[in-house]
Amino acid sequence: MLKIHDGRPQDTSNRLEKEVRTYDLLDALWIKYQRVDHDAAMTMEACREIDEALQTTVCKNLFLCNRQETQFYLLMMPGEKKFKTKDISAQLGVARLSFANEKYLEEFLDITPGSVSVMGLMNDHENRVQLVIDEDLLKGEEIGCHPCINTSSIKIKMRDLIEKVLPQMGHAPIMVCLPWEESLEPSSCSQTAHDTSSCTCGVTRVSQNVENAENTRETTHDEDVIVDNDRQENKGDRQHQEHLPHTYEELLEIITALRRPGGCEWDKAQTHESLKKCLTDETDEVLQAIENKDDENLCEELGDVLLQVVLHAEIARERGVFEMKDVVQMLCDKLIRRHPHVFGDVPKPNNPEEALELWRMVKQKEKEMKGNRN
Repeated sequence: MLKIHDGRPQDTSNRLEKEVRTYDLLDALWIKYQRVDHDAAMTMEACREIDEALQTTVCKNLFLCNRQETQFYLLMMPGEKKFKTKDISAQLGVARLSFANEKYLEEFLDITPGSVSVMGLMNDHENRVQLVIDEDLLKGEEIGCHPCINTSSIKIKMRDLIEKVLPQMGHAPIMVCLPWEESLEPSSCSQTAHDTSSCTCGVTRVSQNVENAENTRETTHDEDVIVDNDRQENKGDRQHQEHLPHTYEELLEIITALRRPGGCEWDKAQTHESLKKCLTDETDEVLQAIENKDDENLCEELGDVLLQVVLHAEIARERGVFEMKDVVQMLCDKLIRRHPHVFGDVPKPNNPEEALELWRMVKQKEKEMKGNRN
């Protein structure tokens, strides 16, 4: 049975400095809190024991960034909600979000994977990380979190976090409203979920309607629902699985993952120059598939050509010159510009030959205008 303590440990000589800083901050703000010490929880059973001791339910903490790794976010959301990047990206006005490399977690928040906590923001003196909170978390009167280490958990009032702790840290949260799946949305009389993720995930816990604890219901979680920072570098094994439906955005994420530290050694070593032969070979294979009238092989080989395009765009993005969205933008502009008979008021050609001649005329005018600018 875990023992609940009021306030900081009497002896902090064997505690990490970042844990002690957490207690120092709360004490300086005259905030009352409860604490439970435990082994680093590696099983669901261990997490349930901690949750029951603190009378709390699961909250996911996700460390995210944009594709360029220039904007970083700490998202706090109910553990029973599924995390979908499109839901939060739209509300934050960020084109694409993915899980941030753990090196930034330690650099900005002084937290190791498995101990992710809102308290880590006290170490973010340059405000590199934006806190994002799902509004549903505010329904709880209390919130639990790790004191920057996952061998202890503390519980404080949500109001103290919002009105005292975060202002002291200099971090103003952005509130978002992430959707529930219909089957997972808590009812007004049942707000506690039994099923939890491992505490090594960096989950915190949010107190819910304690009076209605008897009315709890079982909530099941997909493997993709509970996302933890220990596994973020290996998310390709979980998020990007063969035969699942994929998107253009996921393709970009996969190529970025292959090129970053911890990715594929071959992909990381490629340059524009080293890929020249690959592009030629893949194009030849497309031509061969067309000649063979092999539709299945044509589909595969077109994907290989697309791979070359995305790889080149990723290399350019890393160099800071352009990225895939710029390639798409330039292509769309060109198609619109060179089809004035479709997107403008130029008379339509009568046959393919006339259409091709119009394309060439527009292209020649572009060259002349470019030459005049130079």
